[in-house]
Amino acid sequence: MPATNNQLSKREQEILRLVATGASNKEIAKELYISTNTVKVHMRNIFAKIGVNSRTEAAMYAVNTGIVPSAQPSGGEKESLSDNEPSSEGGRKRSNTALILFLILAGLALVLVFLWRSTQPAAEDTDVEVPISQWETLAPMPTARYGFAAVAYENQIYAIGGETSNGVTGVVEGFDINNNSWNEFEKKPTPVSDVGAVVIGGKIFVPGGRMSDGDITNVLEIFDTRSGTWSSGPNLPITLSGYAISVYEGNLYLFGGWDGENYRDLVITYNPEQGDWIRRTTMPTTRAFAGAATVANRIYVIGGYDGNKSLKNNEVYSPDLDSEGLYPWVDDIPLPGNRYGMGVSSLADILYVIGGVGEGEGKLDFLEKTSETSGWQKLDSLFENSPVKSGVVSLGPKIYILGGQEKDGITDKFQAYQAIYSVSIPIIIRNKTNQ
Repeated sequence: MPATNNQLSKREQEILRLVATGASNKEIAKELYISTNTVKVHMRNIFAKIGVNSRTEAAMYAVNTGIVPSAQPSGGEKESLSDNEPSSEGGRKRSNTALILFLILAGLALVLVFLWRSTQPAAEDTDVEVPISQWETLAPMPTARYGFAAVAYENQIYAIGGETSNGVTGVVEGFDINNNSWNEFEKKPTPVSDVGAVVIGGKIFVPGGRMSDGDITNVLEIFDTRSGTWSSGPNLPITLSGYAISVYEGNLYLFGGWDGENYRDLVITYNPEQGDWIRRTTMPTTRAFAGAATVANRIYVIGGYDGNKSLKNNEVYSPDLDSEGLYPWVDDIPLPGNRYGMGVSSLADILYVIGGVGEGEGKLDFLEKTSETSGWQKLDSLFENSPVKSGVVSLGPKIYILGGQEKDGITDKFQAYQAIYSVSIPIIIRNKTNQ
């Protein structure tokens, strides 16, 4: 039986109110000063308590049960429906029923507009018209490169390592969202390319990678965003590069990769608190240069290269099932075409795939996938060529695409795609006061 409002904690009700405004997990975390992992835990508890399976249903529940508060007169002032009607401080206030009904319907319509995209089914390869104004070009990267690790934390986007025209580098540069400017940080001790990174507890974890001599390393190096310094963690159990990487519940997850001799199907995790690497259930498909992104309590591992061909596989891993000893892998709708070396990210539970190498010479589409049951949709983009091994991260309402290798060489381009919009509608309710 669905929960009543008093069965939801105050924190859960706060989160539910924000969900009803269309806020993503990251936006909720920023608003409430908690981690995205904590938000995800609360969301699972909320879904279980109120008996829903999606954010749309949760938002509807919030509206129907009054968790989303009605607007009040600004400044606490009372406004009479009639200028001639007397008011009394001790009188009872009665809301205009028709107006309140209208406002409820308007609020419900607003919620549906915010959440429409996440529920709208789309056939595979369906074109979606997206205004080019959703794109903006930002200050270019100081160091053009590809195969680097890119992560976002607070208001900073970090680019770490990678391959430049002069070879593999350990350069670390950060872009300040507020100032539209780049800063340089302490270099990574071991310069590497074909790497990824995740942020856990304000620290950036960069495992493995391909070194300047072509050898593959198993080092784990950690950048502290607060002190701006590097430290070493426990080495990976094997040398590894070209892996897919994601984070879930404070754990780092690596999928597949290239060990210097073979393409791998392994899954390994690292828990910073426990300080050790653990092997998990292997992937159904051996591959490297795939992309990975976490949506809710599942990690999507998309595309890749198996040593002979590029892939369009989209396989979904459930960490919780694996921890319980159950088989954690299922197939999801594959990409419209084979590709590897692309950027993959998620924002507000929507998957984005950008660039990469396909089977032909043409430009690869910028894709999104809005739900478990929808197909991949094409989005408009500014790219004349498909960037390969670029950095792709989400921060706030935007997807950021940095650098990569294009047809004409290594690029320093830096662009942002506005994936989410917020709309504010001021409303004043006029109250009628009776004596």
